[in-house]
Amino acid sequence: MDECLTPEICPENAICNNQPGSYACQCISGYQMNSTDLCEDIDECTTANSAHQLQCQPNSTCQNVIGSAECICNYGFDDINGTCTGT
Repeated sequence: MDECLTPEICPENAICNNQPGSYACQCISGYQMNSTDLCEDIDECTTANSAHQLQCQPNSTCQNVIGSAECICNYGFDDINGTCTGT
């Protein structure tokens, strides 16, 4: 039996992995399972888990977005070929 064929068996932002006699829900990239078995956004800018933490270059700031994060150049700096350069 493939339990993953059951609609909405896993929470939002998760995929179902069928296993012999069972199934497992796994959060998609950028999300992690919380204590209530829901997938919640990982704040890649503040997480203590270095595997998920986004490291921004000098003169830029990490900005969390749902499911991901991005580095934004600080005020007075422009992104020139991937480097925040003073203007």
